[in-house]
Amino acid sequence: MSYVSPDGKHMCMVCNRRRQRVKYEAQRQRRLKERRRRIAARRRPGRVVRIWAAGHFEGEGTFSIAYRGNRDGPRPIVSLTSTDKSMVDVFHDNWPGYMQSVQPRNPNARKQFTWTLLTLDKIEGFILDVRAYLKSARMRAKAALLLEDVRARAELRRTDAARARMAARHMKMRALNRRGVRRAGDGGEAG
Repeated sequence: MSYVSPDGKHMCMVCNRRRQRVKYEAQRQRRLKERRRRIAARRRPGRVVRIWAAGHFEGEGTFSIAYRGNRDGPRPIVSLTSTDKSMVDVFHDNWPGYMQSVQPRNPNARKQFTWTLLTLDKIEGFILDVRAYLKSARMRAKAALLLEDVRARAELRRTDAARARMAARHMKMRALNRRGVRRAGDGGEAG
């Protein structure tokens, strides 16, 4: 069966599909190379800031894979919420992302400030910067799982097997984020 290209040439459909796959793979490799370059060239905060951020993030932040308004399925999210704007500003200044303030419904509650990272490059950069300083086994596991998810998504593979692995990572993250469950290696305190 033949196919007529936009420039009017006749070609075999099988050959055209093969040509399109080769072209897509070359574009994908270029995008991955450019992404690795961007992540390596990012501005990294100093060691003291990274250590402080890891400690503060363990107490106030979270790694998650959630739907959060995305119809295409769950996506990786890094967020931190605090009532002290100066703490959130440090994260936003060193790892620019999305920042918002929310006044809780309770009129006596203090205003909350939230810093969020949603893009794959920024999430990977943040995890690479702070993961060496995370102390709890649970947070290290969440960071490793999210880093695996971000890198898999960057590969731009949309096969059924890749979707199944993505769903499995989503369920593992939900289990790690579940409240009130004791975790092995966390010193016995409730999660």
